[in-house]
Amino acid sequence: MSSLGGRRPPLEEYVGIVAARARLPAPVVRRALEILAGNRRAVVGRNPWVLAAASLWLATYREYGMLMRLADAAGATVEGVKGAARRIRV
Repeated sequence: MSSLGGRRPPLEEYVGIVAARARLPAPVVRRALEILAGNRRAVVGRNPWVLAAASLWLATYREYGMLMRLADAAGATVEGVKGAARRIRV
């Protein structure tokens, strides 16, 4: 992170990392990125790990088992991911 001057990596990188940890296929990742692109205002200032997990969960059509898997992959709580998903429009 020091090479970035203290700035966070783009949200897309977090999506990629969480997706890899949860072993999700590329089409799900593309859909999650599309969802985030349409919600730029809703995601400003939010935890990127939670947002990544929430967008991936929405991209998997809110499959419950996937919610727990993604929350774990992001190091977040199920409740945090669900809350972030409520703020994102699909």
